[in-house]
Amino acid sequence: MILVRMARDKLDEQIEAEKRGWAKRAKKKNAAAAKSKDGIWSEIKGVFMRRQCFKCIYCERRLAKIDGATTAGISVEYDVEHFRPKNRVTPWPKPDVAKRHSLDQSKIKKGASGGYPSLAHEPGNYVVSCKHCNSVWKQDRFPIAGKASKAKSVAKLNATEKPLLLFPFGDDGDDPDHYFVHQAILMFPKPKRGHERLRAQVTIAFFELNLREDLLRSRAEAILLLSAELDARATAKRAGRKRRVTSIDLVAALTADDASHTACVRAFEALHGTAPALAKKIRDVAARYVESSDTKVAKLLAKVMSTR
Repeated sequence: MILVRMARDKLDEQIEAEKRGWAKRAKKKNAAAAKSKDGIWSEIKGVFMRRQCFKCIYCERRLAKIDGATTAGISVEYDVEHFRPKNRVTPWPKPDVAKRHSLDQSKIKKGASGGYPSLAHEPGNYVVSCKHCNSVWKQDRFPIAGKASKAKSVAKLNATEKPLLLFPFGDDGDDPDHYFVHQAILMFPKPKRGHERLRAQVTIAFFELNLREDLLRSRAEAILLLSAELDARATAKRAGRKRRVTSIDLVAALTADDASHTACVRAFEALHGTAPALAKKIRDVAARYVESSDTKVAKLLAKVMSTR
């Protein structure tokens, strides 16, 4: 997960360019939020798809991408995700989920039961996610640590409700680098205590970011690709040779904002430079995971990192 920075005025400009008059129509719909049953958020989905580099905001999985001006042909893979659900909010987590992730359920409450209809057409409440993250995990859930509020201002809502999920979009969005440490193909909370640690724990547990086989496998594959290129460069440097410059810088491509699991591979790149022996161990275990898809191997990766 990475922070997608975007100033609100730039977002508004791109929304207007995408769909002329959308903001005025959205304002009218927000005014009649309790009565309105239709939505126009999908009309501006392309703005978020492009700004998020065609990736899911939550799991950082790369989705279908285009080079042209229109996103209509691939938008079916993306959902406009209302951070605060528009119609209702249901409780999370269930006792078995809390137990599996060692969460203190007494510290986790749910947002406004009737949802947040006044934010249904508020772009500051939007991101795009993959259908898996939205339909399977997010749904109409919105865990908070504070008290549910009916305020219409996002700033007031945040202050009162204290959301437990991260919102990594916008210039005022939550920066995942502050909340997570990426250890090989797994994510761990960075803050040592308090509300910020709970937010990190809840976000990881909520989207099952350390348990979904497709995510673990694609992170491992990305590490293997990056490791091979970094090792080749290091070998050439030690031998005093200059590597032939290709048309594509693989390291840059694998660690770019539009790459899959950018945060994970950037963490590995940094480790490769500071602790190459440990990076080699991680590469070897990642290779074993790709070969076996065994969750026990993922746990072994965590053990390797714990010896650091």
